[in-house]
Amino acid sequence: MTTEEARKARFFDLMDRYIRVGQLLPVDELEIDAAAIDELRLILKEMASIKNEMDRIMAEQAAANS
Repeated sequence: MTTEEARKARFFDLMDRYIRVGQLLPVDELEIDAAAIDELRLILKEMASIKNEMDRIMAEQAAANS
């Protein structure tokens, strides 16, 4: 597997994980209590971490293509 293929595979794995983690977010209104806020923060923190990794991979690929 080439570096580009590995990057692409990792990116799509991360994208899939981002979507799955996002599905943990509530769709309906929820009671805003300390537990709910803590859970939302945890989910959003994980999503931000995944997005940062995706951004890093895209920057590496852009640099490799230039």
